[in-house]
Amino acid sequence: HLEAAEHLDEPDGRQADRHHDPGEQVEPQRAPSPEVELAQPVGRERYRFTPEMMGHVRAYLAGSEEAGDEAEVGVARSGLAIALVVSNELEEAEMHLRLILRLAERTGDMMLRARGLGYLALLHRMRGQREEARSVGTQALAVAEGGKMLDYTGLARANLAWVAWREGRTAEAEQGFRASLTYWQPPAYVFPFQWVALLPLMVMAPERSLLEEAVGHAGKHRHGDERYG
Repeated sequence: HLEAAEHLDEPDGRQADRHHDPGEQVEPQRAPSPEVELAQPVGRERYRFTPEMMGHVRAYLAGSEEAGDEAEVGVARSGLAIALVVSNELEEAEMHLRLILRLAERTGDMMLRARGLGYLALLHRMRGQREEARSVGTQALAVAEGGKMLDYTGLARANLAWVAWREGRTAEAEQGFRASLTYWQPPAYVFPFQWVALLPLMVMAPERSLLEEAVGHAGKHRHGDERYG
């Protein structure tokens, strides 16, 4: 599965303020994170979306659109986009991610923008589109860091580390993947898609010590999944 690890490294809770630096005073999030909403039911399936699950996610979006609540639509569409990315349904996922970015631009919702850019960069990464992943990933990092959104900062750094890896800058890539993991640690929240950094680390491991470290992180992530199951 080396090729899958290089291209996919697929994509992100209940504590709403986990997106922010714990030391910062922040306003309560208007709507729950889609990663959290997906983590509990999908964690039981190891992030494989069954047709029934996809039906529920689509119904949630349809209901939100009917209610006319833009904040809720943003969360619901984000959930569907993430599910589609994880399911490798990239064409439809891209459509929803671009709609998310339009909504974020219209409403000024920076968290929604960071989320949309982060998963769009991941989508380009999964397609092997290095320049697109770099461009979108750079924007994602600026927005996430500006808003002190820790999980999306980690996602952006992992995507940019993948770009460095594909360009042969192995030391820089390893540093980037390692750095991304530091943003996703307990106790507040365990980012569900830590393998966007873990899989490349396990593949590129030049020494057994690095491989063992990556496997250790993977074990912690597995236990984090079980908390939501």
